[in-house]
Amino acid sequence: RFVFRRVAGSTPAAASDARLDYFKTQLAPKLKERTLVFCNSYHDFLACRAALRSTAVDFVAVHEYSRGSEVSRARARFFHAQVPVLLYSGRAHFYHRYRIRGAKTTVFVSPPDLAVFFPEVVARMFDNKKGGKNKHDDADDGGEKNNNTEGRPSALLLYSRYDALQMERILGTDRAKAALSPAADDVLVFDVVKAAE
Repeated sequence: RFVFRRVAGSTPAAASDARLDYFKTQLAPKLKERTLVFCNSYHDFLACRAALRSTAVDFVAVHEYSRGSEVSRARARFFHAQVPVLLYSGRAHFYHRYRIRGAKTTVFVSPPDLAVFFPEVVARMFDNKKGGKNKHDDADDGGEKNNNTEGRPSALLLYSRYDALQMERILGTDRAKAALSPAADDVLVFDVVKAAE
C-alpha cells in the first residue's frame, strides 16, 4: 500500500519546513517497529535525526559518512528488530545502494530526486521473505529469514506542489498531474498486490 500525502507551503522553503514539521509532530512520535525513514537530502536527514532524538524512539542511522562497521551494525540491528527505526540518507543510497532488509513500513520524507530510488527502496520490503544476499548485503543475519507476515508492507511519501518533477518520475505524467492539482485530495492511496512468483 502506497500513501502519498501532500503538505502545504507557499514557497519551496515553506513546503520543506511543513514536511519536516509534519514528520516531527505527526510521524516521529508514532513510528512503529521496522520502519525505514528515507531522507532525500542531508538537510532532511539532520532534521529527522533531531526529531527522532527528541522523541523516545530508539533508532539507528545510515548516511554517506558512516563507516562500514557502523553500517553493518545498524543494518543488522534493524533486521533483527533490536531497534524499530532506521534513518537512511539518499546520498548513502546513491553511493552504496545498501540493501536494507527487515522494513515493514517505509517513510519518504520527500520524493527522491532519482525515480529509481523509490522502487529500489520499496522493493526491499517485498524481498524480506526471501533469504539470500547480493554484493551489497553485508549485514550478518545468521542465515535467518525475516518472517514478514504481520500485515502488508506500506510506504508513505510526503510531497508538496513544488515536487512536480520528482512526482512525475515516480507516478507518471497523468497520475502526478492529478496528485498535484489543487482539487485533488491531500492523501492518495494506491493498493499494490505483488504478483505471485
